[in-house]
Amino acid sequence: MKKRILSLLMALVLVTGLLPGPVLAEDAPFTAAAGETALTVVKSDTAYVYTVTEYDADWNPVSVTEQTADLYVITVPAGIDSVTLTFDAPRLAYGYDAGGNYTASYGEYGDGTTGRTTAAVSGGFPEYVRVQTPYDSGWNSRLLYAVRFDLEEGGQNRPTGADNTWRTIADTIAAAHTDVVGDWWWAAGMSSYAALTGGTENALTDTAKQTIVDTVVQEIGENPASSNCLANAINALSALGLDPADITAADGTRLNAVELLKQVDVASEKTGSWAWLTVPPYVLLACNQGVWETDALEAEIIAFLLENAEETGGWSTVWGVDTTAMVLQGLAPYYDSNSAVKAAVDQAVAVLSDKQEADGGYGNVNSDAMVILALSALGIDPASDARFVKNGLSAADHLLGLFSNGSFGNDYAEKQGFLAAVALCALADGADAYNVFDFSDGTKLPTTATADSGASGGGEISPDPQTITVSFTLQTQGSTWVELRDVTVSTGASVADVFFRAARETGFSYENRNGYIASITYNGTTWSEFDAGPNSGWKYMVNGVAPAVGMNDCAVSDGDAVVWYYVTDYTQDTARDEQTMGPETAAPVFTDMAEHWAASAVDTVCALGLMDPAAETLFAPDDSADRLTIVTALYRLSGGDGGDPVAWAVENGILTGYGDGVLGTADPVTREQLAVFLYRYAGLQGLDGTAGTGLSGFADSGEVSPWAAEAMAWAVDKGLICGTSAAALSPGETATRAQMAVILSRWLETA
Repeated sequence: MKKRILSLLMALVLVTGLLPGPVLAEDAPFTAAAGETALTVVKSDTAYVYTVTEYDADWNPVSVTEQTADLYVITVPAGIDSVTLTFDAPRLAYGYDAGGNYTASYGEYGDGTTGRTTAAVSGGFPEYVRVQTPYDSGWNSRLLYAVRFDLEEGGQNRPTGADNTWRTIADTIAAAHTDVVGDWWWAAGMSSYAALTGGTENALTDTAKQTIVDTVVQEIGENPASSNCLANAINALSALGLDPADITAADGTRLNAVELLKQVDVASEKTGSWAWLTVPPYVLLACNQGVWETDALEAEIIAFLLENAEETGGWSTVWGVDTTAMVLQGLAPYYDSNSAVKAAVDQAVAVLSDKQEADGGYGNVNSDAMVILALSALGIDPASDARFVKNGLSAADHLLGLFSNGSFGNDYAEKQGFLAAVALCALADGADAYNVFDFSDGTKLPTTATADSGASGGGEISPDPQTITVSFTLQTQGSTWVELRDVTVSTGASVADVFFRAARETGFSYENRNGYIASITYNGTTWSEFDAGPNSGWKYMVNGVAPAVGMNDCAVSDGDAVVWYYVTDYTQDTARDEQTMGPETAAPVFTDMAEHWAASAVDTVCALGLMDPAAETLFAPDDSADRLTIVTALYRLSGGDGGDPVAWAVENGILTGYGDGVLGTADPVTREQLAVFLYRYAGLQGLDGTAGTGLSGFADSGEVSPWAAEAMAWAVDKGLICGTSAAALSPGETATRAQMAVILSRWLETA
């Protein structure tokens, strides 16, 4: 309310001219003016993030840390080419771009030991001005705050003209991604773009389309009970004009992703991937891609979302406005037919309006894009609706300002910004409402995969004269779940094909982690890895021998016998040297781990291939762990194999670096950085990110960096980080390899 009153007073000042002089955002430490005209200064809710580099005596960089400062925003009217800042004390003012690169100085500062009380920012507005203290005798200067200039349309350096329309932006991004090896987001974006433009230019190549098909069919085979996987597949295939209810895998297996989606265990999903609320909206969108009698599932999801709405409106704020925007995308088709949905949506729209910042945006490309997609699906123009224009700036304006050098940035921002650009094009072309994910119109062609998918379930086996028969048995501790039975598979099939086929025919479900079966459920009972101890889990044998390769790489022949069984300690199993317990290899014996406090955890993470030895027989538990090691571990934990862990981490927001393009992968990782990496990975996996209150029990809790506080509280609450002593959290200390192994093993037990 205070800000609203202040805004009204500022408007009165500007209109009447009764109270000349600068207008401040509460206690801002400076004023801004263009000539004789005072400009409004607004303190942003978002901090300015920057990096600090420490140097040794020879001026070699020894460390880089990420810090924050207050950020003030000035809206510059069109036609203004110079703004004067007046400070409350002598200051230095330097221009920087969004990447943290120096661009200009504002004032003649000599050696920098004296500042000025004014700075004329002209000659082209930078993205930021950093205001800092003059240098002291030790050549130290402290950054006090940053200033951002938001230029109205037509203002200097503001993109204008035909080359910067949303259509041109969409054209630019599409042209760069015609052969993208992408996920369902890219399938949706490129297909919506093709529909918007008539599909004559910048279309996905046939190879790119087939790659998407092969990828989603393989994911169905690996996760046939996952609503997230099935929804992504249905949305992707529908976007490509293909029928997700009529899929033929490369081995001839027939799949029906829609039927599999209708059969998901809703109770399990509610406590699993649905808990973060970002999966259900896209399941709803999948249900709306055709007339598939999914009413019961849709009703379950809608009720779940309504039950989990915040009392004040909208949904979880763990990821800012993104979750609310995603939920609105899923609920949009039900707005006119369901009064409860309408009420919740209207309340959430008001929340989004209230959360919009003074610069018209929501802090970043992804949040801007999610809100734009939600509003356009609801028939609200995010570029002109009065509820979503702040200080003359809309979310579309803010997103436009983030498009630089032909891109929105990383892959995740690029694909979501692209979707928003397409939606804005459609609205500009006269659409009353536009759902960029709606591919329900038109006839869908049968889907045919060309790469081996390992798929199973949801359909019949195509007639194939080249088949073999393999026996299958499923055993747990003390009982046999599936008695010896024959399974028919294609010639050249793998153990994985046998397992998937047996699962479909006998009704057990499972969790597949990149070719390793982490858990199996039968008749309501589940056995998972680590249930019976740190070395427990599922293994398989073929003809009495445990192969030394994963199930996808182990071929079977006619008459072979496959036994899947659970062991409480693979190190005591007679086949332990011949079979992997996870996606990689069993842990080697380390000569430096005898009686070490972290020995069990090291065995676990190395058996699963999450961490590599320091040498053939050495783990080096007390050496410093580096940032690349944790990034690689999380990449492998996510199912990555053979790709670039750093590229994956950057694309998915796990690794953001220090700024200036510095990722610091070879740098030692601190304990609080480790918490942040795990926290971001938890968000990527859709896991609970609620921060706990456990930091208060540590005497050094005040030493936790502000940017790591939420992640550290979450990690302590989850039992991942327990302190270096009863009273010390040691957030800034470098994590050892042993500590990282223990924290990863705790993750495996609690995730």
